[in-house]
Amino acid sequence: MHNISKIQFVMLFFSINILINTKQNLAIDQIAGVSPGDFFYYEMYGYFISDDPNMTINIPSFEANNTDWVKIEVTNISSTIIHHTYTLNFYDGTQEIFEVQSSIINSSGLKQDFKGVPICPANLEKGDMIPSLPLKIKTTLKWTYPSGDREVNYVQWNESDDIGTCYFDKKTGMLLDLNRTHFYANPITNQTIKKTDIIKMIQSSLWTIQPSNLSVPLLVILVSSSLMVIYLIRRKYTIQSKNKNII
Repeated sequence: MHNISKIQFVMLFFSINILINTKQNLAIDQIAGVSPGDFFYYEMYGYFISDDPNMTINIPSFEANNTDWVKIEVTNISSTIIHHTYTLNFYDGTQEIFEVQSSIINSSGLKQDFKGVPICPANLEKGDMIPSLPLKIKTTLKWTYPSGDREVNYVQWNESDDIGTCYFDKKTGMLLDLNRTHFYANPITNQTIKKTDIIKMIQSSLWTIQPSNLSVPLLVILVSSSLMVIYLIRRKYTIQSKNKNII
């Protein structure tokens, strides 16, 4: 009976370990909302504004707006680390591809040499913390895409030298839109430079992206401008014709 108890204890120990590992794997699957092969395209750009109109701003080459689009493709999921490649397609037709990692739990264990598109855990709720930032989900919204509605987690921050908003797809944890402005102040001259970064997802392998709503106002502006130019030209010729008739 004593030997049987030992065997039962060992079997129970291994059963508990298997159960714990299974639950851990399920938990990992739940927080990683993407899979190898998933890809996402982004447009990224930024601009600098100084409070001194005469100030010359030296913009680093890697922050200049010379990237046409950026592709992120997931290559592997290792525990809570998402392995993915970045493809930078430049306006001159050249490309640069490099491999990076994103932790959806804590980025402290990863090299901080690369600062790219943030990825958060999947299915976060209002008030949940995004461990890799860290920021809290402010609220959950619904965005309408051609392929259907999707839940979107909204994040906002407002610090003395850094303000911004970003939206994450709730199901995958992928960034949809980011607008961040950082303030650089010179303590000697009191000059301030605002650097604004814009990131927008423009294509996805998982759902169809809604065309930008900016195209509608832009079209209205272009049409209005054209009509105004035509009106001014016609008015000019009308006035000239009247002057000729008077003479």
